Amino acid sequence: GHLVKAVYLQEQIAQGVVYPDLFPGWYNGIQMLRYHAPLPYYLLVGLSQLTPNIWWAGNLFLALSSLAGGLSFLFYRRWLGLMEHQMAHHLGNVIGLRAAALWRQNADHLLNEVRIGRG
Repeated sequence: GHLVKAVYLQEQIAQGVVYPDLFPGWYNGIQMLRYHAPLPYYLLVGLSQLTPNIWWAGNLFLALSSLAGGLSFLFYRRWLGLMEHQMAHHLGNVIGLRAAALWRQNADHLLNEVRIGRG
């Protein structure tokens, strides 16, 4: 559903409509950007310009967003107070990298993509 909306957004942008209101291809029509944030759709449109098709763009978006989400755990070490000493700095890196690995490994959407054979 989201990739179809991204294709529709790409078509609307090509026609000069930067922020479409109604998406007619979803049931009897729905406000396209009402329930979901618009930034991921615009990122998908941008990625689809760099990839062969929207499916590749969707897979690339999943990989990049899970990588960004996982690596963001490295920033939490500052809030945990693990930046005071060299050993604590190393411990903060270890905690951050393990959290990033768990995020990457256990993300439900990535597991579902692998299970249905598109990942």
